[in-house]
Amino acid sequence: MSYRPVPVPSTGATTAVQLHPGDNVSVDTCDGRTLEFKLTAVEADALVGADVSVRFEEIAALRVERFDAAQTVLATVLAPVAIAGSLIVGSGQGGGLPEP
Repeated sequence: MSYRPVPVPSTGATTAVQLHPGDNVSVDTCDGRTLEFKLTAVEADALVGADVSVRFEEIAALRVERFDAAQTVLATVLAPVAIAGSLIVGSGQGGGLPEP
């Protein structure tokens, strides 16, 4: 999973919002704070979490956590290859009888 930038919604434009309750978001506010929370609601003028509400006009930058298929495939394929490679390289060092 990784955070992807999304456009900051304008007040009253909830139909164009790319966010849904349950999404994890990272919000940079105009006053310099960074808030990370799970959305419980997207209102007409604010994003709402369990203990936070941020009005759209207070948001400088907005990111939402999304599944990244390419990252997942790379991690799933490359991790076993790297492990196998290190085992092969490691098994070729030492452990044999000394040559006369």
